[in-house]
Amino acid sequence: MTKFIELHDFSGDSTFINTDRIVYFSSRTSKKEGISCALICTHRTEAFLIVKETPEEILEKIREAEVSQN
Repeated sequence: MTKFIELHDFSGDSTFINTDRIVYFSSRTSKKEGISCALICTHRTEAFLIVKETPEEILEKIREAEVSQN
């Protein structure tokens, strides 16, 4: 079964990402806001997304999606 997590960009918009499509994500610091965030690369777009969540928060959301599926 497909698992989606909700992530947010700096404009406040939500994006739902299929966890199976995440190639990698890495920690970044937003220059404009000066806060931790993450850079995500997905198969679907082969593009990069910058989201407000940290890598730790993304991992937690993935774990929660897996637990709620079982």
